[in-house]
Amino acid sequence: MIKTGKYFGGFVAFRAACLFIVLLPVLTSIAEAQQTGSVSVGTMSTPPGTFVIRNARIVTVSGADVDNGTLVIRNGRIEAVGAGDVTAPAGAQEIDARGLIVYPGMMD
Repeated sequence: MIKTGKYFGGFVAFRAACLFIVLLPVLTSIAEAQQTGSVSVGTMSTPPGTFVIRNARIVTVSGADVDNGTLVIRNGRIEAVGAGDVTAPAGAQEIDARGLIVYPGMMD
């Protein structure tokens, strides 16, 4: 005969609930992939166009940080980075990022 403790049933239910919460994102991603044919985990669409971010502290991957820098992004790709020698392309949307820090992949 198997003895079950006073809290055994509650413990199993708690473990099942925790497992469900952990697996929920995986299950929804699988469902989305079946509906759309692709999975988008943590991504967002990149708006087309050209953007110029000015007056920001730019943290680069392979060099020294650029203070009061300018960053040009065209169709989701970094086109130019510089301290003051970067010219904004015609028709670019300009963003004044004074006092902000720009990292590869995000802006704070």
